Amino acid sequence: MLRGKNVILTGATRGIGNVILQLFAQNHANLWCLVRRPDERFLDQAEALESAHGIRIRAVTADMEHAESIREALHQIFAEKRPIDILINDASVNAHGSFLTTSRSELDRLFQVNCLSQLQIIQMVSRKMILQKGGVIINITSASGFEHNVGNFAYAGTKALMNWATQTISRELAPYHIRVNAVAPGVTDTDMNRAYEAEIAENVMPSMNIQRKAEPMEIAEGVLFLASERASFVSGQILRIDGGRFRG
Repeated sequence: MLRGKNVILTGATRGIGNVILQLFAQNHANLWCLVRRPDERFLDQAEALESAHGIRIRAVTADMEHAESIREALHQIFAEKRPIDILINDASVNAHGSFLTTSRSELDRLFQVNCLSQLQIIQMVSRKMILQKGGVIINITSASGFEHNVGNFAYAGTKALMNWATQTISRELAPYHIRVNAVAPGVTDTDMNRAYEAEIAENVMPSMNIQRKAEPMEIAEGVLFLASERASFVSGQILRIDGGRFRG
């Protein structure tokens, strides 16, 4: 489905991002993975995927908390002079707490990693896509970006901003044949969510039509659809994969 496509992926070492890596490799995409510290486990996994699927996976060191690190990583990718067909922004951090209890340092960190780093990457990569006359950008946001959850103020706020940014940027980039969409997962079975089992059971599960967590592959399949030609008429959309989560 993606044979020969070149993909930039953030957040590839764990959770949903790691499953996206595996699924895209199985669909014969080449990947640059922006990772903070490419450990031995990740490098071994990348090598195995390369061997199994005849593709190229390159780990590029980038710290999402520092703009200069991101800039240097992208310039390394640009220097290869390969087309960049798809960008997937998945890197994210979480911190629970109300507005009154969230510190300035926590706000700075969440907005830097979950918003500013992603906007920086979109801006730099989209300029390359404009020269190529097309591309696909997918942001992994969250269903919490549609909620008004007092106990999840900062994280939900960053995801709401990226939902809005996705739709706004899609309009600006549409004349250049660049499709911009987002996938907004609900509660997914990842390490990030396992830390909040009790809160999820009490506050989130009762608002879901499907009473279980999503598997990361269910989210990755939505990303694959938006990246593929099957979604060639889809832009400016937030694909909610959240078990029918509702407010009320």
